[in-house]
Amino acid sequence: MPDDSEAPIAFGSRTLQGAERNYSQLDKEALAIMFGVQKFHQFLSGKQFTIMTDHKSLVGLFNPEKPISQHLSPRMLRWSLKLGAYQYEIKIREGKHHQNADALSRLPLNDVKLQIPEIPEILYCNEAEEQFLITAKDIAQATRRDPVLSKVMWHIQRKDTVLPYKLIQFKPFVNKIQELSVNAQCLLWGARVIIPAMLRPRILEMLHEGMSAMKAVARSYFWWPGLDENIEMLARRCEKCACNKKNPSVAAGKPWPATLRPWSRLHIDYAGPFMGTNFFIVVDAHSKWVEVKITSTINAIRTIELMREIFATHGIPDTIVSDNGRTFVSEEFEKYLKLSGIKHIHMASYHPSSNGQAERFVQTIKNHLKKMQSSDINKNLANILLHLRTTPNANSNSSPAEILMGRKLKTLLDHLHPSDDNTQKQLNSDEYSKQIKPVRSFQCGESVWYRNFGRGEKWMPGIIQSTGDRNYKIQSNSNILSRHIDQLHKRVSETPTSLESNITPVAVTSVAQPEEQDDQVSADHSSNEYILPDSQVEGSLEEEDKRDETLKSRPYRQKQPPKRLRDYLMGEEL
Repeated sequence: MPDDSEAPIAFGSRTLQGAERNYSQLDKEALAIMFGVQKFHQFLSGKQFTIMTDHKSLVGLFNPEKPISQHLSPRMLRWSLKLGAYQYEIKIREGKHHQNADALSRLPLNDVKLQIPEIPEILYCNEAEEQFLITAKDIAQATRRDPVLSKVMWHIQRKDTVLPYKLIQFKPFVNKIQELSVNAQCLLWGARVIIPAMLRPRILEMLHEGMSAMKAVARSYFWWPGLDENIEMLARRCEKCACNKKNPSVAAGKPWPATLRPWSRLHIDYAGPFMGTNFFIVVDAHSKWVEVKITSTINAIRTIELMREIFATHGIPDTIVSDNGRTFVSEEFEKYLKLSGIKHIHMASYHPSSNGQAERFVQTIKNHLKKMQSSDINKNLANILLHLRTTPNANSNSSPAEILMGRKLKTLLDHLHPSDDNTQKQLNSDEYSKQIKPVRSFQCGESVWYRNFGRGEKWMPGIIQSTGDRNYKIQSNSNILSRHIDQLHKRVSETPTSLESNITPVAVTSVAQPEEQDDQVSADHSSNEYILPDSQVEGSLEEEDKRDETLKSRPYRQKQPPKRLRDYLMGEEL
């Protein structure tokens, strides 16, 4: 109203049915909203209106500006979809200010019992229609008009057991001529009435209940040539029978062709919602290696991201097998597979056994998660995957990790077996250390330059305090620093070290002058050899051999007398 007061236009109320009384309080409050919207549909359709409720949870569940939650019950989900056809906003109003609707809830109407009419008042009009009613008189009249049955009956009445007709229509009666009889102008085969051709369609309509049932009833009452074939054809052509027909017998399972190498064909599927989340499952057909990713959304973009994470570890496969879920048939997913060079195989809809590799692991993951006592899904899933990847396959007697990676994964059970793996690793490390080239080393107390990573100069002086294989402790002023051998340089101090001070000088012998040496040279200018003194000639052979080796080991210098002494006689020439 103009003064912000509310005035009722119409009221509506009803009591809960027997099944509705078992609803939860949330469902009862939602049922009240749905009743009011449906009752006043003609006033609300196409217009903006407001829903007032005193149940705060429904404000978030039925809010038109928020997406529908994936964890709603099927009943609440149907109601949310129905409200999506209206333009509304929902608000909360406390119960003490909600008297106009609360008053009706406290004054319910009495239950009105349905008055069921008595049995004589019920009339089933289609119980016996006139067109289906066929009597013996009708069959007798039709038999006399039938061109085949009339002639057969004429011969039987005259006790003629041989039919002179060679037409194919009379062939079914030739072998039965001894069993045929006539009663009230009707032709009988034993106790069964032979129906004329003109009444056979009406008899089949009366008999239409199912192939096996029709055959059993027909063999008790009537017969005509080709009765079984006609019944079968009628049942197969009936659209109602075909629409309500049971599934055919299950075909024998056909295994997938074996793959030649690991990670060639993958089977993928989604499991969930389960425990409040979804699981993306990928199974390798060759090694049975399973990858499981937890995700809250199952759209195509998120699926592509999860596949990229898996392919970054194991590589891109050749083929992917999936069902016809909305995610796997989307344009984005197909484009990603095409650009990656992956062949996509779709399974038949609603036939999960075709993708049995993934479906089997979906059930396995769910069963294992149900048995876990911990509430941490990530922890439980990691333990389950480690168990599945290290369990040997019954057919190959090898675990999925051995087939895919070529090695066994270490588990807690490996600690039970005593082995020399650690010793072997130590031996291998020693052999490896022998192959490493020697590196620089420093001694304790040695002065070095160390790399400074703080403020100041790039290289700072220090003294080695303790040594290791590659790491050293450096004392710089009052600080002890740790540096690698690559961050150290040798430092030469300005004062001479103790080793330098202990060096004693060595006396240097005087070298003969060239004139004194030339006096001992032969005057033969053409000779290029030394003239040795007589004392050296008389030396031992061993000293001579040593001298030859010494001369050979160093460069040989040829000496000639100087030119200024060529005119003089020296030595023995005198």
